[in-house]
Amino acid sequence: MSTVILLSITVPNKPTKVTAEPITSSAIFVEWEPPNNNEIILGYYVYYYETNNKDEMLGQELVQIMQGGNKNEAVITNLKADTQYSVQVAGYALSGVGKRSKKSTVNTKEIGMCQRD
Repeated sequence: MSTVILLSITVPNKPTKVTAEPITSSAIFVEWEPPNNNEIILGYYVYYYETNNKDEMLGQELVQIMQGGNKNEAVITNLKADTQYSVQVAGYALSGVGKRSKKSTVNTKEIGMCQRD
């Protein structure tokens, strides 16, 4: 008689409470809460793209890879000044890439604006 073990492997749930704040005219700070499941998160994909005031994508979607499941924040640089961006986050694990978070929208600062305290 042989024993069969069935494993349920699922990709991570989507991260929650994604927020994005402008740092400078060319950088934003993104943070999120990790997914609420038992999957071991190896890292995160932070997707971002330029949008217009109708929330339509302009140009190409880019991604920044954050290695390490305990990192729940990212700084995205080399952005255009005074420009709106949409950001989403997805965790990845051995089982694959999880679901994307809800979008967070942010505008980079105008050139010459002082940094917020």
